[in-house]
Parts: sequence; C-alpha cells; structure tokens
Amino acid sequence: MQLIDELKEEHKALFKLISKIKSSTGNPASRSGLLLELKTLIMEHLKKEDSRLYPVLNNSDDEKVKKISYNFTRGMERISTIIIRFFQKHERNPDDMRFSSDFSKIIQLLKIRIEREEKILFRLYKR
Repeated sequence: MQLIDELKEEHKALFKLISKIKSSTGNPASRSGLLLELKTLIMEHLKKEDSRLYPVLNNSDDEKVKKISYNFTRGMERISTIIIRFFQKHERNPDDMRFSSDFSKIIQLLKIRIEREEKILFRLYKR
C-alpha cells in the first residue's frame, strides 16, 4: 500500500474511533480505553508522517513545496500541543464536565487538519 493510501486509511480509522468514543457515554472505563487507543493511533500516525511524508516534501526541489511542508509542520506542532493537553486532562477522567466540549474542539481541529492534508499536502507528495 502506498504511503498516502495508508495515511488516508488511518484518517478513516481515527474518525471511526471518534464515533465510538462519542457513543460511549455512561461507561467511563470503556471510554478511557478508547481514548488511549485514539491517543496511540494519533501518535503512530504522526510518527509515520514525520518519518516518511515530511522528509520527502522537505527535500523537494520545489521551494513552494518546501514552504507548504514547513507551514504544515509548524501547524501540526500547535495542534499536537492542544491534543496532548486534552489527553493529559481527560484520558483518566473522561466523564468530567468539560470532556464533551473539549472533545468537540479536538474533533474539529482534526477534521480541519485532515481535510487540508488530503486536499493540499497529499497532492504535493504524489507529484
């Protein structure tokens, strides 16, 4: 399977897992396990992008591609910080009053990021 196909499949898996978490109300142990699974999936996905996607884009002969890749990398650093804070706050106590609000924000960040990756970054990689 090509790298971009793998990354797209992982994006789909992330959203399936998010749906499971959203429907796991009333079961803190189950939700906690699902959050750990989500955290692991996100971290593995980011490692794959960092080791296999960004190096190719950063070494492009096209300066525009390099600049876009750099901007995506910086953007992901900011998003990663927010996501890490979310997991630190909620993975052990996924039913506190702020969970739903915080989780909705994380979902929105991921949706926007994934749409941009698939629309812009993945096309650059395929060139």
